[in-house]
Amino acid sequence: MRYAFKFKFLPSTGYPPADPSIEQIVEGLRIGEIRKPKLGNIFGTTWVTDDQYEDGRRVKVKFYSQDLWLVYAIGCKVKHQYKGWTGTWRKENADKLGIGVNAIAWSFTHPVHFAQGLPGQRYFFEDKVFTSLDQYYNYVNMGPAKMPSLPFEKKIDGVIEWVVNATSLTPEQLRKLFYEQAWKQAVKIGQAYNKKYNKVAFVVDTGTLTYVQYFDFSQVEDNQDVIERVFDWGVATPQVTYTFGGGVGNGANITSYQFDFNHPTATKVNMYGIAKKNGGWHGIKLITE
Repeated sequence: MRYAFKFKFLPSTGYPPADPSIEQIVEGLRIGEIRKPKLGNIFGTTWVTDDQYEDGRRVKVKFYSQDLWLVYAIGCKVKHQYKGWTGTWRKENADKLGIGVNAIAWSFTHPVHFAQGLPGQRYFFEDKVFTSLDQYYNYVNMGPAKMPSLPFEKKIDGVIEWVVNATSLTPEQLRKLFYEQAWKQAVKIGQAYNKKYNKVAFVVDTGTLTYVQYFDFSQVEDNQDVIERVFDWGVATPQVTYTFGGGVGNGANITSYQFDFNHPTATKVNMYGIAKKNGGWHGIKLITE
């Protein structure tokens, strides 16, 4: 079902009612049918979907992962467009345009081994590491710490690490773990530093699998026709040595793995694009599971 949120001016006050929350708008979006353009899939993976409305406008959502031999890039893009008289889609500013990345997920297999000598949960924010003796509550600042290496570490506010006792986790289980537990604690840390974190990585290890998820809550901008989030590694390879615990030395047996983000075991995407035009909200979800 497609939802378009519209409002009318109230005669009593002359002011329009407030827009619905972003959460309400996103909840009403349908999941789009994914297309795989031939040209975009020659050198990697490209997934596209869109929401067409008013017989000539659309919100287009795109995810791509490209390997051009010397250049590597992963990106998410939302466009607002209208169809001209020639039938060609052209860019057009929306009153408001938004992007949300509920998760881009990579998974990597490795030999059976748990990250040893480290707490089950760690939060790397503000150039510090936060953890807890009881594993779930009362997180404390354990001192200065470097954020673990990721290809997009300079584009995020922090990294959350969890070690769990499970063989594997579904995308829905990972999102539930993030939103119901891990993210709530990250929000508390941000509040303590008067910060609102928008972009974070969630790294979960099961002993044989490591999941890396990217979340982006940046959301809405005014008078835009395109918003794009790019992990552009240029000529650098998207291969990293990920060290659990960020290499914090405490006498523990630190565990490291080699991850190639251009050739992971699997890549999953859960994102959306929304636009407000002519008083109504429109948009679509792009989900691969």
